[in-house]
Amino acid sequence: MLALYAEMLDVMDAAFRDFVEALPQPELIQQGSGWIYRFKDRDIHHAVVMKLSIVQSTLRAAMVLLQNGYVLQQAMLQRVIEEANEDILFLVLAAAEWECYAAP
Repeated sequence: MLALYAEMLDVMDAAFRDFVEALPQPELIQQGSGWIYRFKDRDIHHAVVMKLSIVQSTLRAAMVLLQNGYVLQQAMLQRVIEEANEDILFLVLAAAEWECYAAP
């Protein structure tokens, strides 16, 4: 079962990398006395990808917990994943609605 879970995560990672590569990359800007990376445009697509990164990393953390017998702690991470998935669904539906009205 864990082998299938790991394979699924690898497929999701590949899809995630495709999403990341499709977006403009952050730019290095000066802030105060240092340099930081920031996205030039803060749009809904970047927000979705950032939420997807939370889901990806939390799924991997849940797998590690399961492999080591921490079932209750893994269940706590399921709540984090569910909340991030709700945010993603909200953003995607908003983007789809916007595209529907913005189309000529």
